Amino acid sequence: MGTDPARAHAVTAAFVSAANADPLTQGITHVAATHGYVPPPLLDVWARAPFGHVGQWPSLRVMATKPEARPARFVVRPDAQYDLDAVGVAVGPVDSTTPGPGEYLYHGHAPGLSVLGHPFLADLGPDAAAVIEYLKGL
Repeated sequence: MGTDPARAHAVTAAFVSAANADPLTQGITHVAATHGYVPPPLLDVWARAPFGHVGQWPSLRVMATKPEARPARFVVRPDAQYDLDAVGVAVGPVDSTTPGPGEYLYHGHAPGLSVLGHPFLADLGPDAAAVIEYLKGL
């Protein structure tokens, strides 16, 4: 899939042991090394941006962009109006190294934060727009 494997490699035996030893979650959750990932359901996916394991895609429109053309650095503006056309959170260009109040800088070149991978939506070309419209209705 071309994704950054850092998240998968983070689930070590020590991590599993520590996560399952927490008395607050015993009997409620169970952590296991599955060597895979269970994606969340697509119901209401339009309202859950940013997308990806670490929020590396601010919108479905960005996911529909070829991986090598996706922005790797952007400023996320959580208080901005939700972008219903792009289906995601509002982002802006990186015009400084210090984001404004309430904003944060996403830096996709950092280990574990790559914007590459999951090219499936982008591989659909012009049909990706129809898939995004469909996802808005779930």
